[in-house]
Amino acid sequence: ASIRTLGFRTAKIMASRGAREGNNALIKV
Repeated sequence: ASIRTLGFRTAKIMASRGAREGNNALIKV
């Protein structure tokens, strides 16, 4: 359960980080 929670949390952070970088790229363009 602990590993599953950690993986889910990491995935959420990576997703939010990727979305943030994507928005920055759109703004630069």
